[in-house]
Amino acid sequence: MHDLVDATSVLAETYDDIFDIKFSPTMFSIMAATTPSSHCIIELQLSPQFFNAYLCHQLHYKFIYIEDFYDFMHNFERKGFSSLTFTFPEPDRVDSNVAVRVMSEACINVYSCTIPWRFLAATAILKFFHGSNGHFEEVELPMFPSCKVMDVGAFDIGTFVSIDSQEFINIVTYFNDFDYVLVTLINSQVMFSYGKTKIVLTEERRQCIIGGVAASDEVVFVISLQPMTIFCNLARRLRRVWLFKSSDSTRGVIAAPLGLYARYVAYFSDRIDTTSEDLTDIIDTTSEDL
Repeated sequence: MHDLVDATSVLAETYDDIFDIKFSPTMFSIMAATTPSSHCIIELQLSPQFFNAYLCHQLHYKFIYIEDFYDFMHNFERKGFSSLTFTFPEPDRVDSNVAVRVMSEACINVYSCTIPWRFLAATAILKFFHGSNGHFEEVELPMFPSCKVMDVGAFDIGTFVSIDSQEFINIVTYFNDFDYVLVTLINSQVMFSYGKTKIVLTEERRQCIIGGVAASDEVVFVISLQPMTIFCNLARRLRRVWLFKSSDSTRGVIAAPLGLYARYVAYFSDRIDTTSEDLTDIIDTTSEDL
C-alpha cells in the first residue's frame, strides 16, 4: 500500500478537489487537473503487473474526492495498516463482477464490485488491514459516475527527448513564472523556451537523449510545468523524464516512469478548453522572440 500512497500524494497536491479514476482491461488510472490556468492533467497509470492480480472486463469512469481517498490511505498507513480492499460498484451490469487483487507487502487485496443502476452515485468500501495482527477497519468512500473523459490520447513514442530528473527539476524551476513552455527538438539538442527565456540541452554534453528526429527535422510542441512544486516532487521520485509530442496537435506529453509498471503522465486533455489554436499562438509568439 505504501507505493500507492506515495505515488498518489503527488496528485493530492493539485488544485482540484476530485480525482477522476479509470478502470480498463489494460490499466488503472487516477487523474487530476494541475491548475485552472495551465489546463494540464497529471495521470498516475498502473499496469496490471503492478498488482498481484488484475481482472477488468470493461471500461469504467468514476470521480471521487481527493481528500477522502488520499487521507484515508495516508492516515491508515501511519497507524500501521499495510494493505486494503477496495470494493466498488460496476456501473453497467447487475450481478456481475470486476476483480482486482493488489499486492501490498505480504498481503493480497481484493477489489470486487456490483451496482444496481448505471446513473446512481455509489458508496465504495475501503477495508484496511493491519499486517501484524490481522485487524481491519472499514470506511465508506462516495463514488460518482464521470462523463468527463480525460485520457492522454495518442502520442508518437518513436520521437522523444529524455532528460535526467535533476535536469528536469532545473527546467521546472527556471520556467516557474510561465504557464506554458515551448519545446523545440532537433536531432542534436532540445530547447525549452518562452519568449526570450530559454534553456538548451545537447546530446554532445550528455544532457539529454534524443530519438526519432532526422537531421533535417524539427519537432515543436508545448508543455505545462505548473505548479512547480508538483512537478519537482514528481521528478524527485524518478531517474529520468521523457517528453513526446501528441500525434494530432501541438500538445506535448510528459511521461515519468515509476519502475516497470507505473508512471506519471502529464498532458493537455482533449476535454480541456485549451485548443490547438491557443497553443499555436504560444508557439508563434515565442518563435518571434527567439
